[in-house]
Amino acid sequence: MNKSLLEQFYKCVRENELIKSGDNILVALSGGPDSTFLLHILLELRKSLGIKEIYAAHINHNIRKKESDRDENFVKEMCEDKKVHLFVERANFPDNKSVNEELARKVRYSMLENIAKGLGNVKIALGHTATDNAETVILNLLRGGGIKALSGIPVKRSSIIRPLLYISKNDIEAYLKRKGIDYVLDTSNKSDTFKRNFIRNRISPMLAQVNPAYEHNILKNSIIMREYDNFFKEQSKIIEMHSIKYSDNNLILFDRLRLLDYHKSLLLYFLKDKFGKNFQEVESLYSVIKNGGKLELGEQHVEASFRDVVVYRKIPHFKSVTFESTGLFIAEEINMEINITKKCNSPDNSFIYDIAADALPLNMRVRNDGDRVLLKDGKKKKLKKIFMENKIPAWRRSIWPVFEHEGTIILVPGLYRLKTRGDLTLEIKRHECKKFWIFDN
Repeated sequence: MNKSLLEQFYKCVRENELIKSGDNILVALSGGPDSTFLLHILLELRKSLGIKEIYAAHINHNIRKKESDRDENFVKEMCEDKKVHLFVERANFPDNKSVNEELARKVRYSMLENIAKGLGNVKIALGHTATDNAETVILNLLRGGGIKALSGIPVKRSSIIRPLLYISKNDIEAYLKRKGIDYVLDTSNKSDTFKRNFIRNRISPMLAQVNPAYEHNILKNSIIMREYDNFFKEQSKIIEMHSIKYSDNNLILFDRLRLLDYHKSLLLYFLKDKFGKNFQEVESLYSVIKNGGKLELGEQHVEASFRDVVVYRKIPHFKSVTFESTGLFIAEEINMEINITKKCNSPDNSFIYDIAADALPLNMRVRNDGDRVLLKDGKKKKLKKIFMENKIPAWRRSIWPVFEHEGTIILVPGLYRLKTRGDLTLEIKRHECKKFWIFDN
């Protein structure tokens, strides 16, 4: 085998620990030049690499009709000749016209993973090359991407390995031609309809004229970018651990000040990784976190003010309730227990207030625009101003309970109370200890 090809193959395998002695390998075999070369080189180096078993899997997408059947028959003959056990799966798409590259890729990967699962302990070897990596990076740049986009195709992910990632497609085809090894070609690759084909057929030849080594230079850059990406990913875990105060399926609450402690580049990466948005949306999200305000991201809503950044699909709410007499009421929507009693039984971790017996009936509701409370000097003060003075984030104000009697606000827990005699005790506490409630810092 060509010394340069062999060195590049071994370098990729060893640097990334792709294959270990005793491994079983499942080759994704389309019959094209790359996968054909991959099967041949693995068979040739099987003993030196310590590979236990080599299998092949062919996914017939049934999109190119006769050509798809031709490819299937070709790989069957190849595997029979090489005495390699072949698995063949057929994809059935109701409407071939609606099938795009991404859908075909997802189906292909799913089928490969199912075959691997049936075999047990096996690694899936894919034939992606340095050429494929360069095309991916260029496409990502055109879409607009950061470090992850520049990282290109990962050399390994879970049980998937890509041992040819350091080798160019031209070198592979030249080797197969010298050795007289047959392969099949997908004629749809000649069409510039697909973006990747346009890059391959139009852009790549021009880049090669500027610098014949452009594929390997992009690959070197991708390897460096992947190291950066891994570092940022680890930092993202730290940001999440330090800044998230509460999280459930509906709501994520961040400590805004802790988020802003991090460098902008780290925070942007974290937001992109956490919410999977494009960079324009991530920049908008960062701006809201930094400057305060509101933002809609699809089904998610973001609000940032004072110490909070909250991301939610639906803010918890509660309906107004009237207490006619003593007793216990549970507002599950806001994780709160309200108990009006003649004696307080559990003062720990609770808000305890004395109220007059003639304060009943007592109404609990959310705040209204224009709400005012009565001060000691007889003057009135806007409830909104009290919220602002206590730096209560806007989203919390919308579900902060307000207690009133006959139109007069007598209690806003933690913020205001109208002095009355204490015939009864009003106790407010968290209902479920692990769930968020409005008074959490």
